[in-house]
Amino acid sequence: RVVCLVLLMMIVLPLLHIDPAEQFPTSAVYGADLVHDLFEKMEGSGRGPRDVAAYEASLLQYVYYHNWFAGTEEQGDGCP
Repeated sequence: RVVCLVLLMMIVLPLLHIDPAEQFPTSAVYGADLVHDLFEKMEGSGRGPRDVAAYEASLLQYVYYHNWFAGTEEQGDGCP
């Protein structure tokens, strides 16, 4: 019995291992969730001015930090 249990553990244990890269969401997923939550809050509140401003600020921040077409100052024109 013990031998079967040890063999079973040796087979099953590697299947339960999770890659560390898959344990946490990327910044793009986190940012998209934040923007989506603020959008739902804005839509649910009847588009109050504070909620609209918070949604717009979070959307612009998300686009700014995840824009792969924007180069750094070392790469060119200093944009964004």
